[in-house]
Amino acid sequence: ADRSLFPAYLGEIIGIKIKKTKAKITVGGISNKITAYRHKLYIYVGTTKLSTNIDFSYDTDAVLLGRKGFFNLFSKIVFQEKKHLLELHH
Repeated sequence: ADRSLFPAYLGEIIGIKIKKTKAKITVGGISNKITAYRHKLYIYVGTTKLSTNIDFSYDTDAVLLGRKGFFNLFSKIVFQEKKHLLELHH
């Protein structure tokens, strides 16, 4: 994914008013386009606090971590599929 996309209900659970944003966007996927609402927030990976933008949509149940706004925040990323391991180096 280019950007991180979360289902709207996850944002609502933590108190975000999803539609209250200046950044209403259209996100194109493999088969269709959906409406999403971008919010700037902090996420924690372990004990590291990161500032990022997350797009929330009522049209998806999938959680997608994007290259922009998540993976680009790390200097090194290691996937070891056989071990079911993901290493993120900040």
